Amino acid sequence: GASKLCEAWCHRMNVDLDLSLDPECFVITTGASEALIFAFMACCDTGDEIIVFDPTYANYLGFAAISGVSLVPAATNIENNFQAPSPAEIIKKITPRTKALLVCNPNNPTGTVYTRAEMQELLDLCEARDLFLIVDETYREFVYDGIKPFTIFELDRFEERVIVVDSLSKRYSLCGARIGALITMNGD
Repeated sequence: GASKLCEAWCHRMNVDLDLSLDPECFVITTGASEALIFAFMACCDTGDEIIVFDPTYANYLGFAAISGVSLVPAATNIENNFQAPSPAEIIKKITPRTKALLVCNPNNPTGTVYTRAEMQELLDLCEARDLFLIVDETYREFVYDGIKPFTIFELDRFEERVIVVDSLSKRYSLCGARIGALITMNGD
């Protein structure tokens, strides 16, 4: 992506979220859709698996098909407001082909906003199991009732295993503009 856009996006996130990201962490994509496909292909080989919370964003299935990846659902339920499954439930889904866990926060379609503690627990699980944590944050500002937008970058320990997907298209209601980003500390 254009270096000026990487710099501007990085600056905006650093100011808005009190972060200290570097523009080199940003890869500009044709919308969040392309960023997700890139993330799937960077983390997985054909036939590998990504665990995803179910119900999930329906287009993830198409991105997985394009990437040759299988999505493995970990069920959530309305009784507990679709909160993240327990680590024990997620671990049951892990196989030798599992390479990543995909989380949409805030979640589309459920609207669930995962807590700092839940996100830390997911990151800890991914670290312990040598998995990537792909966090779709395209709806980060779409939270209500006074809830502060949360980004995985705010955790005390941020790992190279985390890949964040973001989108200007959603944030600024520019759906036709198709401007997304893949953000990661994996510089090489």
